[in-house]
Amino acid sequence: METPSDQAYKHIIPLDFNSVKSVPDSFVWLQSDVVQSDDGLSVPVIDLMDSNAPKLIVEACETWGIFQLKSHGIPTKIIEDIESEARKLFDLPIDQKLKAVRSPDGVSGYGIVPMQSLFSTFMWHEGLTILGSAIDQAKVLWPDDYKQFCDTIDDYKSQMTALAEKLMRILFKALSIPAEEFNWFDDPNNSSGCNLALQLNSYPPCPEPTRTLGLAPHTDTSIVTILRAKTSGLQVFKDRVGWIQVKPEPDALIVNLGDFVRILSNDRFISVLHRVVVKPIQRYSIGYFFRPPMDFVMSPLMSKDLGPGKAPRYRSIIVKEYLALKAKHLEKTFSLIENLVMATRPTPPDQEAYMHVIPLDFASVKTLPDSFVWPESYEVYSGIHQPSIPVIDLMDPNATELIIQACETWGVFQLTGHRIPKQLVENVESEAYMLFALPAGQKLKTLRTPGGPSTGYGNPPSQALLPRKLWHEGFTIMGSPVERAKVLWPHDYQGFCDTMDDYQKEVKTLVDQLIRIIFKFLSISEEEVNWFDDPTTMCNAALQLNSYPPCPDPTRAVGLAPHSDSSLFTILHSRTEGLQIFKEGVGWIIVQPNPDALIVNLGDFLHILSNGRFVSVLHRAAVNQKYHRISVAYLCWPPMDFTVTPILSKALADSGQAPKYRPVTLKEYRGLKAKHFQEAISIVKT
Repeated sequence: METPSDQAYKHIIPLDFNSVKSVPDSFVWLQSDVVQSDDGLSVPVIDLMDSNAPKLIVEACETWGIFQLKSHGIPTKIIEDIESEARKLFDLPIDQKLKAVRSPDGVSGYGIVPMQSLFSTFMWHEGLTILGSAIDQAKVLWPDDYKQFCDTIDDYKSQMTALAEKLMRILFKALSIPAEEFNWFDDPNNSSGCNLALQLNSYPPCPEPTRTLGLAPHTDTSIVTILRAKTSGLQVFKDRVGWIQVKPEPDALIVNLGDFVRILSNDRFISVLHRVVVKPIQRYSIGYFFRPPMDFVMSPLMSKDLGPGKAPRYRSIIVKEYLALKAKHLEKTFSLIENLVMATRPTPPDQEAYMHVIPLDFASVKTLPDSFVWPESYEVYSGIHQPSIPVIDLMDPNATELIIQACETWGVFQLTGHRIPKQLVENVESEAYMLFALPAGQKLKTLRTPGGPSTGYGNPPSQALLPRKLWHEGFTIMGSPVERAKVLWPHDYQGFCDTMDDYQKEVKTLVDQLIRIIFKFLSISEEEVNWFDDPTTMCNAALQLNSYPPCPDPTRAVGLAPHSDSSLFTILHSRTEGLQIFKEGVGWIIVQPNPDALIVNLGDFLHILSNGRFVSVLHRAAVNQKYHRISVAYLCWPPMDFTVTPILSKALADSGQAPKYRPVTLKEYRGLKAKHFQEAISIVKT
């Protein structure tokens, strides 16, 4: 056998944890990866002896994908014995444990979990994987005293298999999967090759637990995983909530669903995303993975409940093929086996047209890729805090005058007294965080298509015109978000939709008020903008959720490149610094958000309508290394066939000035902007 020092073992051999006093750099994860959990919610706890247990289990599978199970029937002595054997194993000297190291092409043995090879940062973990008999590993570890370990493993697996089969019958009955579809279940000799794996896990005491992870976020390649853990460390991700700490009940086992049940249930049941955090104390866990035979074909079509008109979301796939895909692609595997008839994007996103739409999977990189490095001439991290942009109270009797002055001299201002409920603003920000915290594969299911519907996930359209990539991901909403939200959260989308709808209604009211102030000043008559109050030709609007993840090298990256907006104006909520605006004679100014204000910046259409009197402010977004920044932008503009021209303003005629810009329809201008970016405004000059 190759020696464990070979390069092939790089992602297999654990750290000698006793030899270090601090977390090595190769184990340090970005702070965004080790965010704190929400301890306000708890996963369901179900008593298997409860007459309603089957119903409660199915409900937990639909809403959580995980539950704690009491009265499971596993003798306490068997559980205590395997915990004792796990402690005995991991207490061995590292040299002794390495005698049972897993081979690079093997599955059983000592080492780091196989998914380690897909991550550039190491995990604070060591484990022993057992497929089939444990005798070969045990003989190496304890040459003269291995039988007790083997007997304990066999007894525990036998008990777990009986429990797993009981749970499977409950789930398969709920899915109306006929017994003949899983006849391997009742094979007394397991000759059909049912996969049963036992994973003993050790998470040694960590000197800096907030800087590393025990296991990275993942889902399990199993039907169910049954976990025994005495102490907390496991965290699960729940849509629209975030990471939740699982607090083990003393007499319970933790049951979480794996990918195979998600496929068989056609997304009715959740394959729960989970991870492990570490602590200053030693922690152990024992995971039992229950899988079908390697040649078993999984398909939602096995369920008689799929019914007419319900197309399968996933193609048929054998277990062996799925395991190979998961070993290579991890959480992107589901998008690879989606049934393209049901996929939300019409073509796979690997074609040329998508190259400027798909954001980077930011969680997968620890250094700034070359394609994201901007030239020094962009001075991406420059900016000053003074002078600061105007802050105007809409309730001030002089608000109208102050708004006009800000439009003429700055093109941007912060607005307090806007009457949008603070709780609603906080809710929309919270929903945005929940969206961008989803795994990349889940977000890509709502990818915005080139030339397709505007609502969806992706990079801003301007990306196609830029020399470098943007450190940004976004989600655009035009109209109702319900169809996309159903894809992101099949079982819990209503809260997101209600929050977005309520926020847009409130901001629309504010927009109406600001437009009337500005149009009155410009002496633009109401008949010239009759679309404003006509519900059939109303003002177009889009809500843009923006995400700027922590950046490993913010001095060389850009969140959004310098640009002005193709809008009348944009209403922005941002709790933290990142927005910068350009002021002639001063340079780039960092906007310091007022906690009670919304930021209002003018777009190109007001610049044209005012004949250049109002500033269409040039702005950009910088990124940072420490925190994940979210912003929420509401952009509004007239109907696409509306003609924008300075001659709409009677003030222009009264002043005797000639129009500086030719008439241009919204549709034409947006076409120019999409092709020429910041040159569009000069193209329509007279």
